[in-house]
Amino acid sequence: MRAFNDHIARCYINNFSDDNITKEINKAESHIVRIILDCYKYSVAWYYDYFNKFHADFNVSLIDNGEFIKYFYGKQLDGEKTLRKAKYNESYNKQLAYNLYQETYNIYSELYIKIDEYLPKIQWARKIGEEEKKKKLSQNILSTIISTIVSAIISAIITYFYTIKS
Repeated sequence: MRAFNDHIARCYINNFSDDNITKEINKAESHIVRIILDCYKYSVAWYYDYFNKFHADFNVSLIDNGEFIKYFYGKQLDGEKTLRKAKYNESYNKQLAYNLYQETYNIYSELYIKIDEYLPKIQWARKIGEEEKKKKLSQNILSTIISTIVSAIISAIITYFYTIKS
């Protein structure tokens, strides 16, 4: 941003030719394009991390009988493919890379908005996930208690029969 302002400020130097002013404005414009590209890249990186962590604690397939997960993974995959193309083209074709980062941002922001629309259903799925975790934990605890009791009974029976034979 500082470089952009510097180029604009140079346009106000006394006796600066129109040709030099045009050059400085073009340089300032390239800095703005770079700023926008960086904003796209940072936003896309944030979305990428968010989507990869988003479904870690619940079963997304519970939402709308699995329709939401198809949409979610489809959009996530589209964004990842476009992001790979953008990163590849950054060295070869800056304008194409810029357009691809913008497209990736648009894909991810559309998915983020859809998640927001589905928030009540997502909260429901998270609640179901928590209940399933509690149920599994209870089953594991019960299983441990039962196997401990069974082991104790078997040990007592073996000890009893061993002492009778001795």
